[in-house]
Amino acid sequence: MIHGPCGYLNPSNSCMQKEGKCKLLLMNIRGPKSYEALRTVDGKCYTTFREAVEKKVYYILITT
Repeated sequence: MIHGPCGYLNPSNSCMQKEGKCKLLLMNIRGPKSYEALRTVDGKCYTTFREAVEKKVYYILITT
């Protein structure tokens, strides 16, 4: 499916919601959904982002 112009360029497009946002773009967001997901490495949630990054780098070095 090719997604045409929407938003302020075409507010009457079928993908537009009442708030003026494209519902197709909102459904396809990749990545973490919460800060807890960002701090989780190998099933364990760390208290700080710094600690999580250090563990993630260590985990990558071990597994490769």
